[in-house]
Amino acid sequence: MQRTRPLDYSSSEDGARPAKRKRVALACESCRERKIKCDGKKPVCGPCGRRNASSPSCGYSLLANNARRSSEQEYIASLRQQVHDLQQAVVTRTNEVEASRSPPLRDPSAAGTGTPVPSVTGQASSPHLDPTRDLSVARSSTTASPREVRESHSTVLRPVVPGFLSGQRRATDGQAVGRSRSEFPEAAGVGEDSFGLSPISAMGAVVPGHEQHSIRRNNEYYGESSLLSLMRAVDRPPDNGHSRRQQHNASESQYRSWTREHGDDYLTLQAEFALPPRAAADKLLDLYFSSVHIFYPWMHSVSFQAEYQRLWTRDEREQERSLEKIDIGLGGGNYPRHVFFSALNAMFALGCQFSDLPSEEKRAASAMFYDRIKTLLRFDILDSGSIGQVQALLLVGQYLLGTQYPTRCWNVVGLACRMAISLGLQSASFSRDSSEVEAEIRHRVWYACLQMDMTVSMTLGRPHSMHMRHDVPLPRPIDDENLVIGRDNNCQPEGTDSIIGFMVQNAKLAKILGQILDRIYHSKSGTFGSPEEIRAATVHSEDFTSISHLDSILEEFSSSVPDVLCWNRPRRDSATRQHVFKRQSNVLMARFIHLKVLLYRPSFTEYCTLARAQLDGRSQGGQNDGNKPQTSATSLSMSLRAQCAVVCVRMARELILSVQKATEEQATGAWWYTLFYLMTSAIILILTECTPSLKNLLDPKEVDVAWERCLATLKLLGHNYSLARHYLHALNLLRQRSLAKYSGNVKRPIRQICSYAGP
Repeated sequence: MQRTRPLDYSSSEDGARPAKRKRVALACESCRERKIKCDGKKPVCGPCGRRNASSPSCGYSLLANNARRSSEQEYIASLRQQVHDLQQAVVTRTNEVEASRSPPLRDPSAAGTGTPVPSVTGQASSPHLDPTRDLSVARSSTTASPREVRESHSTVLRPVVPGFLSGQRRATDGQAVGRSRSEFPEAAGVGEDSFGLSPISAMGAVVPGHEQHSIRRNNEYYGESSLLSLMRAVDRPPDNGHSRRQQHNASESQYRSWTREHGDDYLTLQAEFALPPRAAADKLLDLYFSSVHIFYPWMHSVSFQAEYQRLWTRDEREQERSLEKIDIGLGGGNYPRHVFFSALNAMFALGCQFSDLPSEEKRAASAMFYDRIKTLLRFDILDSGSIGQVQALLLVGQYLLGTQYPTRCWNVVGLACRMAISLGLQSASFSRDSSEVEAEIRHRVWYACLQMDMTVSMTLGRPHSMHMRHDVPLPRPIDDENLVIGRDNNCQPEGTDSIIGFMVQNAKLAKILGQILDRIYHSKSGTFGSPEEIRAATVHSEDFTSISHLDSILEEFSSSVPDVLCWNRPRRDSATRQHVFKRQSNVLMARFIHLKVLLYRPSFTEYCTLARAQLDGRSQGGQNDGNKPQTSATSLSMSLRAQCAVVCVRMARELILSVQKATEEQATGAWWYTLFYLMTSAIILILTECTPSLKNLLDPKEVDVAWERCLATLKLLGHNYSLARHYLHALNLLRQRSLAKYSGNVKRPIRQICSYAGP
């Protein structure tokens, strides 16, 4: 009690006076100089804040005194909070600028030098994560040595899938792992995203039975040249909407289950500029160049490979070496940095498609790279263009051909074509002002756009956007190793075949495809109107002249193919790269035969429709137009259509046999083209079996053998591609339903049809 009395006494005694100011451990420098009372608030004390509210200058000098240690800690904490607030302001301002201008992403540590970086740290650089973390990473990276940077690059990414990219996947960032699946549309199930995954592939193929839902979905248009249009010609028994909805919902549930089970795999690759482990990246790139580039040499591979190697070596002398002022696209450096990584990730995704991974792991790995492409391809790509950007878009479009995103593929290819036109790749004057290598790459990119535009137009049945020009020279068959930058009069060594020769022949086929689409499928008279008017205009008697003319053009092309790529005469095998030329020859042959099928397909479908209508009319006692007598003109037209239909079926059979042979020899191109050819031919065979008058014009064994070979090839492909298994099952069901319906409508038994009730 006695010890507390002085305090109580003091309190009672001083009660009438103002309370004593609490002494602070440390006053700020400004208050100490002015010799005024300082309240010690951090980061700005009261007197300094009142004196200069707009830009207060208040600082504390830390003294090594234990009694003032608490003030030091408060000061440090306040500075950290102030830095955090400033960082938040910088991030907010940066986001506002990017939203209006979207500049290319650069490494903050390389600011001022323009040095690109191949990867960042393992932290996820997502706008949904803490923005201060990215800034702190940037600050720390400024002090890292080149060797430390390289070592961090080599370990930044965890392997994508076990057994291929080696090691165990590891989640190091809780926020990254917890990111919403909505950030990864590729991981969404079929049918979950009404503007994403489609039941129709980018090659125009759809599992039979889902085509009506596919047509109604988003009101998308699929024209006469599409595979979907051919499926419409196959009669199926009526199906109620309830069963269709049940099947579709079951499909959605199946894919949602797959997404929940495998969705975390998509989060392994997070940073846009990160690279896989060196061994995995090299293997994927080798797969791309050995399985894709040999068919689509859209870039100067030597320059691109050199740029890719610099990502790993980080040779400053190479980095600072001023490239010659040429524009060859990817590998030349005349494009934003994120464009190079977009193309590189597209190559990785395509390389996964040709790897020996299991089907689902292959799909997941490709989708992870594609997810990074979507981040790298920014909106500012619409503001300007470059050859490198066109090449990157074409590579993305090539990858999308093997996905369930037909409209996305269509739009990406269309953007590449428009950008190519805006760059004047079709202009001869631009080529004259360019170096030899520049002109050659410009020609390659132009015909790459033409080929991709014609392909997606054909598969989706839509008019193409590029007009064929005959004044743009075809690419020269010179390998990239012999196309030296800075040297004039480049040429292929005497007696050495070039792998670029395939692109030259493929460009010629693309031109012929454009003529077929223009004159047979998208002619002015047949573009608009009812389906009946379109069909009638498509196979009008005048078009038989066009069919004959285009067939002669195809035959001229076949006879002009170089010996190393020919298929209809003894082929001269090259001493080197023999397997490459064999694959190119097989792909060229399949495309040639498919153009024949495409040329005769409208006449084939029209003949089948009219022939079955006449047969149905007779079976119903002549109560419809099918029993009316035919005029001589109608009879002549039907005879011509019958001959065209026979040619179409025989070409479909040849297409199946060629694809089967190439598949067994493991000398094919992309699997999605193979499936497209098999699906097209299989539906033609089903229609043939449902048309007795047509089958009577063919060798009875032709259809049987072709059907068996088609199923055998699909079964073989099904070991590596799940979509082939789905198509195999769906085609068997479609054939059974079609033949059952046809047999039920005809009163008299037809032994030839009934014997094909299904395997």
